[in-house]
Amino acid sequence: MAPVESPIKQEQLRKRRIKQEQLRKRRNNLLRRHNDFWRLYSIKSWVVMEMPNGRLYTYYSHPDVAVPTKQEITQRRQPAVHKSPPDYGPYESANEAIPKLPAITVLGRN
Repeated sequence: MAPVESPIKQEQLRKRRIKQEQLRKRRNNLLRRHNDFWRLYSIKSWVVMEMPNGRLYTYYSHPDVAVPTKQEITQRRQPAVHKSPPDYGPYESANEAIPKLPAITVLGRN
């Protein structure tokens, strides 16, 4: 028989599972969106993500095409665009981006 865990430990485990599931869904959504970019707009993409536990996830829209090397990137006719987190400003969640509705008072109602 398994030992009974304290309610606090059970809650910690529940929160950890929820967080892991949210991360899994976000990762899958990101990879699915990269696939959509290829299908809809013919944009080739190579994505490598390292998870907090060290596991790597890769996505290649064209598995038969090698990832461009640094030299190949610099030799292209079009200049490369490099982005990093500071390019996108402070983090805003979707809830913060939507302004709150003003309070509405209906005459005759409390």
